Amino acid sequence: MEPAHITGVYGEVSGLPAPVSAHVREEQLPGLQVYTVTTVWRQSDLVQGSRLHFSKQWTLTAEGNDYKSIKTVLPPGPSTPMSREYLSRFSPIQGQKAVVKETCGYQFLEIWDCHGLRRCLNLTALNKHGRVYDDAQFGCLSWSQCENKLLYVAEKSKDTSDEKSACGMDSSVYREDWGEALTNKSCPVICVANPQAGTVSVLQGIQSDISPGQALWAPGSQSVFFVGWYHEPFRLGLMFCSNRRSALFKLDLDGHCECLSENDRSVSCPRLSPDGSTLIYLQGQVFGPHNQCLSLQQLDLRSGKTSTLLDVVNRPQYDEFAGVYEALPSCCWSADSQRVLFSSARRNWKDLFMVDRRSKKVTSLSDSPSELSKIYGSWKLLTVQGDLMVVCCSSPNIPPTLMVGFLPSAGGPVSWRTLQQPPLTFDFDWTSLDVTPPPEEDNVHYSGLDFGAVLVKPSRSLHVSSVPLVVFIHGGPHSQFPAEWNCTTAGLTKLGFAVLMGEMPLFVLKAYTVHTGAPQVFI
Repeated sequence: MEPAHITGVYGEVSGLPAPVSAHVREEQLPGLQVYTVTTVWRQSDLVQGSRLHFSKQWTLTAEGNDYKSIKTVLPPGPSTPMSREYLSRFSPIQGQKAVVKETCGYQFLEIWDCHGLRRCLNLTALNKHGRVYDDAQFGCLSWSQCENKLLYVAEKSKDTSDEKSACGMDSSVYREDWGEALTNKSCPVICVANPQAGTVSVLQGIQSDISPGQALWAPGSQSVFFVGWYHEPFRLGLMFCSNRRSALFKLDLDGHCECLSENDRSVSCPRLSPDGSTLIYLQGQVFGPHNQCLSLQQLDLRSGKTSTLLDVVNRPQYDEFAGVYEALPSCCWSADSQRVLFSSARRNWKDLFMVDRRSKKVTSLSDSPSELSKIYGSWKLLTVQGDLMVVCCSSPNIPPTLMVGFLPSAGGPVSWRTLQQPPLTFDFDWTSLDVTPPPEEDNVHYSGLDFGAVLVKPSRSLHVSSVPLVVFIHGGPHSQFPAEWNCTTAGLTKLGFAVLMGEMPLFVLKAYTVHTGAPQVFI
């Protein structure tokens, strides 16, 4: 097998783009509802040796009594490159776009509208804080209700008149950070920018033994919600060991801070309902196995009472909802604030679910009369706004595909429409496997434990007696290989290999663990 051929195959499969985020803006016209879907895509470029981002936009029209039926999808314009944009967010009413970007070593906050660039703040020159956080763990960019202020998280400024440094220690002492993929992130602070006034302020009142992140405005924009991660007993490894002690806090602009959640849990992903009455968030145990099943909590902001919307699923029935294992998208509420949407693992699949707050019933939205659930092994929700869902679908032989659909009425199926087909598909054969250990290897404490795997084979292997096999042993054990697009798997399969992805310790040690999306009791 020639190196040039291998390089060509890898370049072909790794260069296929994938959507990473989406925003929906709706506009009411006489007898017509118009939806503008703006998406951000990621793509690898081997020539430049870099990962590129670009945006793409579609216009949809809807009809019907409730405007929940897609009538027309207009062709998109050309893709627009996004250069050095770290964070971006559209305002909910006026549709202004806030962008945090870097140029020549300076970080800027830009405000754009239909007339072009309206405001620009040189955050570095203002010197109120260090670098802005753009990671998924701490980072955020949130518009206030009046759309005059923006909330974000940045590193605390090292320039201080105090004798002690920003972390409360001498500047020569080692400053612990949060570890892999979060290096140089040690003491985050919550910042508020006022683009019209050209000012930035750092909110005060957060206790020094926690690091704030994932902040959002509370109703009225006079206070903020945020997640605070405790520094003790240690910080390193938060990226892949997220079950650290953390809590949900509320901080007002005068510096009064209060804890809203249980103090001995791990929380994440606070999301405010459209009507401003309810805040939901994910909650899990502290320490123990990584990536455990999480519960979905709901906080009534009027009464201050917290209740469980979805509990941990210890042992689901086969092919039923297995619990929440993934982060919530930034927009996950229905327009009536009664339903919450999310994607989560279900054995070898990644599915799209909806939970009704009134009945607490969980429904899979990938099932449809067109049998799309059998074509795509992964359904990832990018956003839902105005009840229009934007979803990225894929499978081991189908690269990421962008689809949209309106939330259905009770019990009804979703009518999905494809916005963007992948430029290539592949004639691989793939199978989702359920592997049950022999009796002598069964776990005496948790009998009946099995695990899943995904087998991908070249189509020609159906006519060949033997095919070389590559086994992917994931680095968990508490992670998952869903039946989704994977460029490494596709490249190996295109080169003639069969690929088996799953939990392998069973074959080696006769003692095994399971992947996420399996019963929580087995993790």
